[in-house]
Amino acid sequence: FPFGEDLKKQLKKVCKNFQLLEDCEEIEPLEVIRSAFHHHAPEKAEEYKFFAQIYQRADFISAAERDKKLEDSLLPKEKRLHSIFESIEIFEENPKKDWVYPIKPLEVDESTTAQELEKIIFPFSLGEQPGKPSEVKRESKELFEELYGDYKPLLEGFESALKETVKGVSDISKLTAKVYYLFYKYLWSVPSSTYDWEKKGHHYPDISLFDHSRGVSAIATSLVTEYNLKRLRAEKEPELILIEGDISGIQKFLFGVRNIKGVAKRLRARSFFLALLPELIASYILENLGYNPTVNTLYASAGKFQILIGYEEGIEERLRAFQKEIEEILIEEFGGRLGFVLAWETFPLRGLENYRLIVKNLHVKLADEKRKKFKLNLLRLDRLANKKIEELIREGKTTALCPSCGWEIVEETEEGKFCKWCQTFQEVGTFLPKVRYIAFARRKSAIPHEWKASFELPKLGVIYLLSEGNLNLLSSLSEEGTLITPRGEKIDLSQLKKELRIFKLNATDIEKSPNLIGFRFICQTVPSLVGEGEHIKPLLEELEEKEEWKEGDILPFTLLEELSIGDKKLGYFKADVDNLGLVFMVGIKNYTFSRIATLSRMLELFFSLYTDRLLRDLKGELLKGDYRGREEFKYLQEVVSPVYTVFSGGDDLFLIAPWNVAMKVATLIRSRFGKYTCQNPNFGMSAGLGFFKGTFPIRLAADITDGLESKAKQKIEESGKK
Repeated sequence: FPFGEDLKKQLKKVCKNFQLLEDCEEIEPLEVIRSAFHHHAPEKAEEYKFFAQIYQRADFISAAERDKKLEDSLLPKEKRLHSIFESIEIFEENPKKDWVYPIKPLEVDESTTAQELEKIIFPFSLGEQPGKPSEVKRESKELFEELYGDYKPLLEGFESALKETVKGVSDISKLTAKVYYLFYKYLWSVPSSTYDWEKKGHHYPDISLFDHSRGVSAIATSLVTEYNLKRLRAEKEPELILIEGDISGIQKFLFGVRNIKGVAKRLRARSFFLALLPELIASYILENLGYNPTVNTLYASAGKFQILIGYEEGIEERLRAFQKEIEEILIEEFGGRLGFVLAWETFPLRGLENYRLIVKNLHVKLADEKRKKFKLNLLRLDRLANKKIEELIREGKTTALCPSCGWEIVEETEEGKFCKWCQTFQEVGTFLPKVRYIAFARRKSAIPHEWKASFELPKLGVIYLLSEGNLNLLSSLSEEGTLITPRGEKIDLSQLKKELRIFKLNATDIEKSPNLIGFRFICQTVPSLVGEGEHIKPLLEELEEKEEWKEGDILPFTLLEELSIGDKKLGYFKADVDNLGLVFMVGIKNYTFSRIATLSRMLELFFSLYTDRLLRDLKGELLKGDYRGREEFKYLQEVVSPVYTVFSGGDDLFLIAPWNVAMKVATLIRSRFGKYTCQNPNFGMSAGLGFFKGTFPIRLAADITDGLESKAKQKIEESGKK
């Protein structure tokens, strides 16, 4: 058994909570887990042969992804993972296919710079190196490890991390999640296979061991529904379901905020909420169906999510019920400004070998569902959307429009009361620069008052935003007993710890904290105050009503425009990757489950994590020359970054910055993205760049910039490239 008896004891402990296979005949859950080690030879699992065969089926289907045509001449120990981006072909065929990643863990903490991150996640061309890995290693071990990475320290780090992880973990779901993220951290750049035993030749390694393993896990868990277990025992083909959810109305909702005091905070909080909403919905569906969201969520970002489950009788009715319920919640909370549709495609396990057809059929169904938005609640739409207004009228209260969103009806007050969600966004936006962790919970629990409860959606769950101090408080408490807070609140610590799923933001050093189960990447760079703000504070007093500005506060757009050179204007920069639909549908010649997941993950890594670090580091050498000798430079030193991230994730971004910084960012991101995508000519970006005064309405500026981006996308060459 790997990693000794300690892990075995811990697994026995957590297996007490192992629910997935409880309806089967008498089994020992630990042995079911161990049977995975015999997936190449199920008969060695003896009485657990059946479960080893399930793993074998999942592995075989997932392993069908390995390229049968391309060759890599390097020896197995020399091989490095090839980039998914080098294989994309749309307008120009046969881009150079020698881009690889060094074998290095995704080690990122809060101090990691964009330049340091590039050495980990950016591919390099083998043809531009001084020799093959083995040749470089003979000449210089230091240069070898810098360029190509090495397996030995990676394995040692991975083993050490696993040993740390099993200490004190008593919940199988959390243990599974944490192991998943350790696989991501340590195995994202390790090839899943380097030798083809059928061809007796070298594999072309372009799928990581992490992406292969998470594919196998998603498939294997989908095979143990009661329906599929019966079919497997009868030697019939099991069936899976690919589900996609889509949240509509995001852009209008995001920019539906007026330029009154605190607009920057509320806008950022709205963006943060929208970034997390797809995951909240996906987790709700999966948990109610008995799945671990970490394993069966293929992706959740940019207003969409995709999940994989196994077929079971009555599943269509349950999925329709989920759609109706989620629709209803969003209508009640946001009055129909955010819509939701769900579509799914059922297919036999072997269908994954023609994954392109499955995705095509699913997207046709999703497009049809989008034309019928709110269809399950159409007759109740008006009543659901106006529920809050009717309550105010029944209570005899005078109503007014929320001064922030200008849409929601609120009780009229002299100070201009915000609606519930605008008030939430205001509070969250104030706290966001301090956020280091996010925690998901199925229901709102009693929590220490010092914590900031952020977003709560009835039934769907709660997302808490936590600072370093919040997590330290939780870590210092035992798992037993009740905490009495200074406000006299009683908190059941054991229940609280059991319910929270806590993730670290934009850093992967999670091993030593038993309270953390993973990490999330969200681009959250904003222009917030550094230190005392000796030079900026007097300027703030001139621009806005006087208030106490503290370190970490998000600065207003009127201050941001003062950081610009020459004409005092803001630059609104909106961009996304060209032809991404074509890239996903026809650009990948060997179209498989794992390649699609890899492409989505690597795009998310660039736009969420790398872009965050690039923007955070921007005021250093990259801008020093532009501001040399200018008065604005002293202000720049008192700001975390001169760039305000509206959103950046999936395949697109929207930034606001001093106009000259926006110009710099536009060219910088395009240049870095070119290198990140292997200088592949099939990858382009189109953008809109608009210039506005800081007081110009955000909603109008966003609409104009969006129109400029659309014009850019209409510029198409004869080759079809934009």
